[in-house]
Amino acid sequence: MDIFLSSTAEDLAEHRLAVTQAIEQLELTCVGQETFTADQRRTRSAWVYEMNSLCLAITTTS
Repeated sequence: MDIFLSSTAEDLAEHRLAVTQAIEQLELTCVGQETFTADQRRTRSAWVYEMNSLCLAITTTS
């Protein structure tokens, strides 16, 4: 199972590390936001399409 972890690698680094380690201990795959590169051609529908391939998304809010 792939799990998407929101926020960039610099945001909440300590917390992201703890969550990533917990996901990996469950033998799941953590897909960080940094996996998705910036692309001017990106559209919301393209992002949604990629996100639909994941089983769970963990996001942060400001």
